[in-house]
Amino acid sequence: MGWGAYALPRPGYPRQQWDELMPLLEAAGVTPVVTSEVPLSDVPAALFAMESRTLLGKTVAVMRD
Repeated sequence: MGWGAYALPRPGYPRQQWDELMPLLEAAGVTPVVTSEVPLSDVPAALFAMESRTLLGKTVAVMRD
């Protein structure tokens, strides 16, 4: 998760959020939205898309045989 500048002036905010999220993660109560899969050769382009905030959901790098 990236809270960036929002969390900097709020000491303890990220910890509070993780304290609320961990029980959900441990109970599999959170399902990530995987919107795309990319082969390892396309990871650099996917990282650029992530940095430019053009991705929605999660992109998963897959390894093929």
